[in-house]
Amino acid sequence: MFNPLSIFVATLYIVAFLGFIFLRDDGEEGIKGKRGEGKGG
Repeated sequence: MFNPLSIFVATLYIVAFLGFIFLRDDGEEGIKGKRGEGKGG
């Protein structure tokens, strides 16, 4: 059985991890450079 708190912590952990990667790639020309060019922004 999962506790609501453990699910919240796990979700927060994943969001923070993805946010760290996104911000790091935003500084360089990484993911945002390729996707932003295709979507036009």
